[in-house]
Amino acid sequence: MTNRHGLRLYDYSASCNCYKVRPLLAQLGRPYERIPIDIFDGETLTDEYARMNPSRTTPVLETAGHRYLPESNAILVYLAKGTPYLPDDPFELGGRYTIADIAVYGYSHLAHEAGIDMQPYANLRAWFERVEQQPGRVEDVEPYGANAAPGA
Repeated sequence: MTNRHGLRLYDYSASCNCYKVRPLLAQLGRPYERIPIDIFDGETLTDEYARMNPSRTTPVLETAGHRYLPESNAILVYLAKGTPYLPDDPFELGGRYTIADIAVYGYSHLAHEAGIDMQPYANLRAWFERVEQQPGRVEDVEPYGANAAPGA
């Protein structure tokens, strides 16, 4: 199958590990094809998926050269290399909106959406507001599907 964007992201939409890759792609303006994978319906258990990622986890990034890169943090570093989101200087890395911000935002945003009381974390709410003002930010968090509900 030909991918006109050069990148494919195999992900489960409700996963925060998968989510944190999508905002970085948006911030970088990188077009990609999103391939939804339902981890609760066994889609990572196929032989085809195992060829992409023997660990059978999501997300997996397929590059233009048909190479497969699993693990969200590895994908973040791969995408951010050579951009301001992954500065070479360790001090700079800690001092601006970086891939670490994107990753933490993904986890924290999902906790907030799940109804966890974020009031004790007022400074985190201010940080959310800063992140939400970033150009290219995406809001595509989806709740877990019915097949992931307790007892399903």
